[in-house]
Amino acid sequence: MMFSWQFYIRRLQENIDVDSIIFKMPKRYSPYMELSFENLNTVSVQESELEVNPYYRFGAIFNGMFSLDDTKNKSIKSTLFDLIFHYLTELDCMQGMTKREFYIRFVCNDIERGLFGVRVAEDFQCLAQAEKQIIANNIIRLYKTGEGVYLFQDTVMQLFPKATIFAHIGDKDRLIIHLHTRETTEKLQKIGLLRALFLPFKYELEFYWEYIFGVLAEDAFMRQEEMMMY
Repeated sequence: MMFSWQFYIRRLQENIDVDSIIFKMPKRYSPYMELSFENLNTVSVQESELEVNPYYRFGAIFNGMFSLDDTKNKSIKSTLFDLIFHYLTELDCMQGMTKREFYIRFVCNDIERGLFGVRVAEDFQCLAQAEKQIIANNIIRLYKTGEGVYLFQDTVMQLFPKATIFAHIGDKDRLIIHLHTRETTEKLQKIGLLRALFLPFKYELEFYWEYIFGVLAEDAFMRQEEMMMY
C-alpha cells in the first residue's frame, strides 16, 4: 500500500473502525511513498498509528508546518495534522463515487444510528462491509419499487450464494429456504435482519440449513445422506 486512502478502504472492507486511526508525521520517510511502514510489503491494516509523508501529495498544505527549527506547539500541530489527514483521506475515498454510492453510504449510516430500530442496528454491525452495501443498495431499491419479497430473496441469494428458495404451493405468504450451510448464531442474525428490513409481517419462513427434503427429478436434491423427510 502506497497511499493513506488504500489503508482506509482496506480497514472499511475488513469492518475495522477508521476513526481510531492516528496519522502521525514520521521522523524518517521516503520521498517516493506516502505511507511509512517498517516492512514495505506489509498488507496488515491492524495498526492504529500510521506514519504518513505529507509532502508526497500535499506539500502545498503542510509545507512549513513541521520545520525542524520550529519546536513550539508540538501537541497542537500533531492533533491538527491528524485531523487534516483524516479529512484529506476521506475526500480521496469519495472521489469517483457515484450518486448511488453516496446514497448507499447514507443508508448504512442511518441503520447504524438506529433509525431502523435498535435490534437492526446491532445485527447490522455484525456484517462485513460488502454485505452492508448489498443490503443498503436493496433498501434503496425497496423505496423505489416496493417489491419487498423479491428484494428479500435477492438479498438472501447474494449473502448465501448456495441458497435455494421455494414458493409454497398451498400458501402464497410462505417461503421455504434451503441455505445449504451450517447454522450459526451469526447467520441467524443475518436472516433476522433481512426479514425485519424487507418482508411484510404476514410472511412465514421455513428454513433448512445443511440438508433439505428430496425433490423428484432434481438430481441436486436427491443425493443420499443429504436429504431429510418433509
